[in-house]
Amino acid sequence: MKYINTVNEFNRTIGFRYSKPSLKYHAVLFCIGELDNKSFEDLLNFIEVPFEELKIFKEKTTIDLEGHEIETDLIIEFNFFVYSEQEIEKIIEEVRLGLTREFEVHAIDFLTKQAPMLKR
Repeated sequence: MKYINTVNEFNRTIGFRYSKPSLKYHAVLFCIGELDNKSFEDLLNFIEVPFEELKIFKEKTTIDLEGHEIETDLIIEFNFFVYSEQEIEKIIEEVRLGLTREFEVHAIDFLTKQAPMLKR
Protein backbone atom coordinates (compact mmCIF):
# COMPACT_ATOMS: atom_id res chain seq x y z
CA MET A 1 0.00 0.00 0.00
CA LYS A 2 1.59 3.21 -1.14
CA TYR A 3 0.40 6.78 -1.09
CA ILE A 4 1.68 9.44 -3.43
CA ASN A 5 2.94 12.79 -2.17
CA THR A 6 3.37 15.68 -4.55
CA VAL A 7 6.62 17.59 -4.72
CA ASN A 8 5.78 21.29 -4.90
CA GLU A 9 8.18 24.05 -5.78
CA PHE A 10 7.28 27.68 -6.52
CA ASN A 11 3.57 26.87 -5.98
CA ARG A 12 3.40 24.24 -8.73
CA THR A 13 3.72 20.50 -8.74
CA ILE A 14 7.01 19.37 -10.23
CA GLY A 15 6.92 15.67 -9.39
CA PHE A 16 5.62 12.87 -7.22
CA ARG A 17 7.12 10.46 -4.70
CA TYR A 18 5.79 7.74 -2.48
CA SER A 19 5.33 8.64 1.17
CA LYS A 20 6.21 6.29 4.02
CA PRO A 21 3.63 5.07 6.52
CA SER A 22 3.99 6.82 9.86
CA LEU A 23 1.92 4.79 12.37
CA LYS A 24 3.57 1.75 13.96
CA TYR A 25 1.48 -1.11 15.36
CA HIS A 26 2.34 -4.37 17.11
CA ALA A 27 0.39 -7.49 16.12
CA VAL A 28 0.17 -10.91 17.72
CA LEU A 29 -1.45 -13.76 15.77
CA PHE A 30 -2.44 -17.01 17.48
CA CYS A 31 -2.36 -19.80 14.89
CA ILE A 32 -2.55 -23.52 14.28
CA GLY A 33 0.07 -24.98 11.91
CA GLU A 34 3.75 -24.80 10.99
CA LEU A 35 5.56 -21.74 9.64
CA ASP A 36 9.08 -20.32 9.50
CA ASN A 37 10.30 -16.70 9.53
CA LYS A 38 11.31 -16.63 5.86
CA SER A 39 7.87 -17.76 4.65
CA PHE A 40 6.08 -15.14 6.74
CA GLU A 41 8.51 -12.42 5.59
CA ASP A 42 7.78 -13.40 1.98
CA LEU A 43 4.04 -13.10 2.63
CA LEU A 44 4.37 -9.63 4.19
CA ASN A 45 6.57 -8.48 1.31
CA PHE A 46 4.09 -9.85 -1.23
CA ILE A 47 1.17 -7.88 0.26
CA GLU A 48 3.49 -4.86 0.61
CA VAL A 49 3.32 -4.39 4.38
CA PRO A 50 6.38 -2.62 5.84
CA PHE A 51 7.35 -4.53 9.00
CA GLU A 52 10.10 -5.07 11.56
CA GLU A 53 10.92 -7.27 14.56
CA LEU A 54 9.31 -10.50 13.38
CA LYS A 55 9.22 -13.33 15.95
CA ILE A 56 7.60 -16.75 15.58
CA PHE A 57 7.14 -18.95 18.66
CA LYS A 58 6.10 -22.60 18.66
CA GLU A 59 4.29 -22.91 21.97
CA LYS A 60 0.91 -24.25 22.94
CA THR A 61 -1.65 -21.69 24.14
CA THR A 62 -5.33 -22.01 25.00
CA ILE A 63 -7.65 -19.26 23.77
CA ASP A 64 -11.24 -18.75 24.89
CA LEU A 65 -13.43 -17.73 21.94
CA GLU A 66 -17.12 -17.22 22.69
CA GLY A 67 -17.18 -19.86 25.40
CA HIS A 68 -15.11 -22.42 23.47
CA GLU A 69 -11.51 -23.16 24.35
CA ILE A 70 -9.23 -23.59 21.33
CA GLU A 71 -5.64 -24.77 21.59
CA THR A 72 -3.11 -23.04 19.32
CA ASP A 73 0.49 -24.05 18.72
CA LEU A 74 2.01 -21.06 16.89
CA ILE A 75 2.37 -17.40 17.93
CA ILE A 76 3.49 -14.78 15.40
CA GLU A 77 4.54 -11.33 16.67
CA PHE A 78 5.60 -8.44 14.45
CA ASN A 79 5.52 -4.66 14.16
CA PHE A 80 4.10 -3.10 11.02
CA PHE A 81 3.58 0.41 9.67
CA VAL A 82 0.36 1.93 8.28
CA TYR A 83 -0.84 5.28 7.00
CA SER A 84 -4.08 5.26 9.03
CA GLU A 85 -5.87 3.08 11.58
CA GLN A 86 -8.48 2.09 8.99
CA GLU A 87 -5.88 -0.09 7.23
CA ILE A 88 -5.17 -2.34 10.23
CA GLU A 89 -8.14 -4.68 9.81
CA LYS A 90 -7.56 -4.96 6.05
CA ILE A 91 -3.89 -5.86 6.56
CA ILE A 92 -4.68 -8.44 9.26
CA GLU A 93 -7.35 -9.99 7.02
CA GLU A 94 -4.90 -10.19 4.08
CA VAL A 95 -2.31 -11.83 6.36
CA ARG A 96 -4.89 -14.35 7.63
CA LEU A 97 -5.99 -15.22 4.09
CA GLY A 98 -2.39 -15.54 2.92
CA LEU A 99 -1.47 -17.82 5.83
CA THR A 100 -4.42 -20.10 5.15
CA ARG A 101 -4.09 -20.17 1.36
CA GLU A 102 -0.30 -20.45 1.02
CA PHE A 103 0.84 -22.30 4.14
CA GLU A 104 -2.29 -23.97 5.56
CA VAL A 105 -1.80 -22.07 8.81
CA HIS A 106 -5.08 -21.08 10.45
CA ALA A 107 -5.05 -17.77 12.34
CA ILE A 108 -7.50 -18.22 15.21
CA ASP A 109 -7.25 -14.83 16.94
CA PHE A 110 -5.16 -11.68 16.88
CA LEU A 111 -4.29 -8.69 19.05
CA THR A 112 -3.06 -5.30 17.84
CA LYS A 113 -1.88 -2.24 19.71
CA GLN A 114 0.01 0.91 18.84
CA ALA A 115 3.73 0.31 19.27
CA PRO A 116 6.29 2.84 20.50
CA MET A 117 8.14 4.56 17.65
CA LEU A 118 11.50 4.71 19.46
CA LYS A 119 13.40 1.50 20.18
CA ARG A 120 14.31 0.99 23.82
